[in-house]
Amino acid sequence: MEQLLVFEKIRYQIDPPNNIFTVKVARNIDYKDIVVHYGNLMEDEGYYAGLNGLYDFSQLKRITGDHQILIDTAEVMNDPQVVSSPAKTAIVVFEKCGFFYEVLKMFCQAAAPSQNDFQIFDVSEKAEIERFLALPKNYYQLASNALPA
Repeated sequence: MEQLLVFEKIRYQIDPPNNIFTVKVARNIDYKDIVVHYGNLMEDEGYYAGLNGLYDFSQLKRITGDHQILIDTAEVMNDPQVVSSPAKTAIVVFEKCGFFYEVLKMFCQAAAPSQNDFQIFDVSEKAEIERFLALPKNYYQLASNALPA
């Protein structure tokens, strides 16, 4: 199911047969855009607790704003009423370096008590991403191509 509210900076699709939602971001976003996306996703009628996630930030060139809003969102996810079932989320970056990568590491640490297992991968780790999320081979590539940038 493709997102209902069109939010051009961050697009997602929900794929119930594979128990996953896939996300692709524009080249330039703000940290607030990610928080808006979370709200849109969780309000989507196709979203359900226990749905795994695949965030593709590999094409991101610039992110602006205050990163603390993302860390605060991670802490909210620790509430069992917000994340009520175990799930896994792969966060894909172009490479594991730079300030955004460090922010994502802080996000994962802040969300560690939640029932969602967040892990960061670089774009070259396609097989590891698919194993982590229990996805069919080449799913990552197909999902990346399916969503508009």
